[in-house]
Amino acid sequence: MAKGLARGESEDVWRALVAMCDLFRQTAVRVADRFSFSCPYEDDRRITGY
Repeated sequence: MAKGLARGESEDVWRALVAMCDLFRQTAVRVADRFSFSCPYEDDRRITGY
């Protein structure tokens, strides 16, 4: 969770953004599995690659 905090430097902001996206992705997958929802894995892969 501490990785999601930035100190204002550009590299820190990007690192924090990627860490928060990873955390969101992990949570989304668990919630989708729990409630039998489908997860748009291909969309996530394309967005993350961008």
